[in-house]
Amino acid sequence: MKILRKLTLPLTLVFFALVFLLTASPNEAAAACTGGTGFNQKCIVKGFVFVDTNSDGKSTGDVGKNNVTIKLWRERANGTKYQQENSAFSGKGNLGKGNYRYFKEPAGNNYHIQAVVPSGWECTTGNCSDKTFTFNAQNETRTINFGMREKSGDGDNKGCQKVAPEFDPSELSKSPGENGKVLFKFDLKNKNNKKCGKSTYNLSPKDLPDGWSPVFKGNINANNKVKDLRYGKTRKDIKLIVTPPSDFSGNESFMVEAQDPENANLKATIALTATVGDGGDNGDDGDDEEEGGGAVPGGTLHFQIGLDGIGSTGDRQNPSCKFSNKEPETASINVDVRLFKASDGTLVRTFENVQAEYEPSPEDEDCSQIPSGDEGRYVADINLPQGFITGGYFIEVASDKPFRDQRSGLVNLTAGATNSPGPINLAVGDINGDDVINVADWSLLNECLKRGRSPSCTQNNTTYKIDLNDDGKIFNEVGFWLREFFRLE
Repeated sequence: MKILRKLTLPLTLVFFALVFLLTASPNEAAAACTGGTGFNQKCIVKGFVFVDTNSDGKSTGDVGKNNVTIKLWRERANGTKYQQENSAFSGKGNLGKGNYRYFKEPAGNNYHIQAVVPSGWECTTGNCSDKTFTFNAQNETRTINFGMREKSGDGDNKGCQKVAPEFDPSELSKSPGENGKVLFKFDLKNKNNKKCGKSTYNLSPKDLPDGWSPVFKGNINANNKVKDLRYGKTRKDIKLIVTPPSDFSGNESFMVEAQDPENANLKATIALTATVGDGGDNGDDGDDEEEGGGAVPGGTLHFQIGLDGIGSTGDRQNPSCKFSNKEPETASINVDVRLFKASDGTLVRTFENVQAEYEPSPEDEDCSQIPSGDEGRYVADINLPQGFITGGYFIEVASDKPFRDQRSGLVNLTAGATNSPGPINLAVGDINGDDVINVADWSLLNECLKRGRSPSCTQNNTTYKIDLNDDGKIFNEVGFWLREFFRLE
């Protein structure tokens, strides 16, 4: 029996490896070189030249552009480069509109590729002038796409009509809670037309006296930016937290401004008022006050949720976050948080639909030392119930698929204090939401990948998310899922 148990895991690994080779989507598999061995192999570089109608740098929903010249160079040993063959043209032959291909190229050395942008057009993917790449044993086919848009006389996207953004406030006036902080919530809408694509806006407080401490949080990016907001869309639940001076009493009115950095005249302002005195719930966590006013006296739980493959978490095989997605598509998630007594497992309290918000981390963060702070994680604060007792607890976090529910180790929580027990990392891969990562999820993932490269797919009237690291695209989801599956505790 001991021998059989020792063989179980290797046999399972072999089984899944075979299934992967037989069922992996063509979109996930690397194409083989077309001849030769070692560095004499002949490899392929191909791609798609597209008309980027919404200026987002992605080809989703866009049409191809024919007759764009594609040039390819290869570096010599001394670093100089020479042009390979003749120029290619997008859409030539039977490749399909906008597609190009170079094939039977030798492996080894650096290559440079260029898309010659036609007069009156501009590149939207930032790589048209010179993209450097290499062929290697792990990637014999390179796919490099180029996006372009037509320019008008003033250099903007033709037909783009930019206007000022618009605020939609949730709260115009707030009072501080017992922690002295005042929370405001508001939304920001991009009012531009479709031709303008995405826009970025800078947030800043105006006319706020010295001694007040403003901090933007919630659904924003680093450096107080609302980044890449699509035309006609609204960025919800932006938060501003201000801390008044300890000796201040009364009302303080000020403004918040959202400005287009490309045009200082395109800006929106909103008037806010902080009332310092006997106030109500400051809204820090969405939990209602106890009757009679004031914050719930049980203390605060400040918890961090790490999602594998996102921000500072890394994944089960690569605990460094060097390759994690630093800008997830989902800026906030709703979770259920349950507290259990460690002594007997009794459920103390369930906090439902707690909104945890992503705190941006630097894009170049390699996490050689895993950060312990909020950056790169989803965070939330909740008030502990009245009469909460100091002691040892387990914290269980339940999130929507594709993340499996997770329970923390033993943590000590103190009544009447702010408790920060450290991050709880949720494993990715529970695609069908049954709280188990198993063969059923594997089958769903592969079936969805066979249908295309959409971040989600629908089967039997149910939609499943397969974009496991929430970067808005499908790249290496199969490999990511396998790493998670084989590293589960």
